[in-house]
Amino acid sequence: MAADLILMLVILNPFAQMLYLSGLMSEAEAKTFRSIFFQASILTLAICVLFALCGEMVLSRVFQIELPALQIFGGLIILTVAYKYILSGSEGVPLFKGEYSEIAQQITLPLHVGPGLLWICILIGERHDAPIATLIIIAGIVLNAAMVLLYHHVFKHARRRMELALLKYFAIAMRLNALLIGAVSVQMIIEGVTSLIRPAG
Repeated sequence: MAADLILMLVILNPFAQMLYLSGLMSEAEAKTFRSIFFQASILTLAICVLFALCGEMVLSRVFQIELPALQIFGGLIILTVAYKYILSGSEGVPLFKGEYSEIAQQITLPLHVGPGLLWICILIGERHDAPIATLIIIAGIVLNAAMVLLYHHVFKHARRRMELALLKYFAIAMRLNALLIGAVSVQMIIEGVTSLIRPAG
């Protein structure tokens, strides 16, 4: 249970979110940012719980997609993202555009929800009963939100020098987390390929 929660947090990567959302934190009022991030977290929670409870059934019966295929694709996407995290940090991330009412969806997809997170949610749904799986996902989303909103509070009240120090610190933390993400993505690809090959063998 704890391992699933930690894995979910690694893929969500709150340190990267802190950096990517720093521009929005500076522009928006504190109340507005909290409202936007709360909406994004609720959307993310709904999607993750849906995939944990019936994601594999929807993939196999509706879209005719085997779980290992999502596992391999998710691993490739996460590996690409981790590579960009390590080399470019947050510099290559496009700015959020549109009205504040539309930004919550932009944060949810693709900043929060990606094929890797969906695969993890399906995995959590397979390993645990529905109530436990839902509890794990809620805990992951809440912890992620708590970390980002705590950073937002400090960020809004920090002096300029301290603000720059925070950005540098979380840039380092983001790159370290990217190493873990990269390792997870490679493991996902290996397990996905193995699962596809094993029946044929």
